[in-house]
Amino acid sequence: MRIVRSDAPPPPSVVASLAPLLGFVSGIKPTGTGNCQGAVPGGPEIPCDCPPTQADFVKALQANVANGRAVNNTAVPIAFPIDNSVASEAIRVESALSTLQNLRGPGV
Repeated sequence: MRIVRSDAPPPPSVVASLAPLLGFVSGIKPTGTGNCQGAVPGGPEIPCDCPPTQADFVKALQANVANGRAVNNTAVPIAFPIDNSVASEAIRVESALSTLQNLRGPGV
């Protein structure tokens, strides 16, 4: 039996299993300006490389969780509690959003 310290980050496999699905793929209906249609047709355009693949997102989230901070913006703390409480789920969602917002650099 493997024992994980309570203050240690969860293992990457646990982070991957709890990472939210992005539910949207990049590159939909390019506009010719470097942007593509966003998640809502007729809504704001987004860069054509957004969002990242699920695999790239999970890899970045795993790195941030292991670091305790966003790797590309160390001012942003990252927590990833693994219990089933609503509060922990909200923290995981916040960490996932921070990961996306800082995927390629601070706020990028």
